[in-house]
Amino acid sequence: MIASPELEIEKNNMKRYVPALIACTWILLGLCGYSLAETEKKPAVLFLTNPVHRHSGGAYLRLNMARLDKLGYRVAYYSYRDFYRKDAGLTQSFDVVVMLGVPGLDWSGTKELWPDTVKLYGGIRKHLAAGGGLMVFSAPQIWGMKAFDALMKPYGIRPLSGCFVDEDPTLTTHGVLNCAYTTEITRHPLCRETRGLWYPVGQRAGGTTNFDTLRNANTVPFDVDKNWTALAAIGATTSFKHFGANEGADDPWLQQERFTKLDTQPAPLVAVRERWKAKAAWPPARLTRSFLIFTLATSLTTASVRAKASKANDPISTAC
Repeated sequence: MIASPELEIEKNNMKRYVPALIACTWILLGLCGYSLAETEKKPAVLFLTNPVHRHSGGAYLRLNMARLDKLGYRVAYYSYRDFYRKDAGLTQSFDVVVMLGVPGLDWSGTKELWPDTVKLYGGIRKHLAAGGGLMVFSAPQIWGMKAFDALMKPYGIRPLSGCFVDEDPTLTTHGVLNCAYTTEITRHPLCRETRGLWYPVGQRAGGTTNFDTLRNANTVPFDVDKNWTALAAIGATTSFKHFGANEGADDPWLQQERFTKLDTQPAPLVAVRERWKAKAAWPPARLTRSFLIFTLATSLTTASVRAKASKANDPISTAC
């Protein structure tokens, strides 16, 4: 879809990583805040990005890193290039790994993951298996989907090459973001108080794709296997449209059925699966239940949260 993905990455750094970090700051506070007041040890968070120079948003990233440090988080921040020089096992030293963007591909050669990225992914999978948390901000282009799919495929998650369309979308955020609203919320401990959800859509059904919405929303539709439960799904007026040649997605890799066919109906916006293993150091051991969450909203794709139990088997909602 893009002639030079590496140049496009650099061009979009300001648009992608700074908003992602701002969202990430608030997400971390929301997911962790309920336990931080009760324990001196706060989570160690590793941020990874493609290189971001000061003049293209790097200064804002560093400012927010300093802010998290003052709030008591133990923070480390690396570009992928710099982190590849470290031991791959370093990810095990953190409670949460935040990938503000997916790593690039060897676009001028194999068009596949760099060997260093394969090594990093191995370390991240060990981190997840040990109960660590992971946030991944994906990308819709072929280079982004390839890098994302290689990491998340073992967990029953796949990105979709396309966008949501709605019969009557609402134009929001200074007229650049089309959204729709859904009340398709599943009864679940993690969203007990949730009544509805706004989500970005790429266009009015039958109309022209609004790429400003897709760029600003920075989201990628997804599907999950039967191990996941959809917490929120698109409304009745919304449907999924897969991209083709008109959207620059005529590459055979993007046209594989697993990226164009939506199996879960209605399409999920937030999905969850429960897991029981969690790192003992964070959060406190009394927070008993651990979940993996995958969501379209704010490009947060995978996170680990724990629900506090008010009774022996009665978890309370802490995030959705």
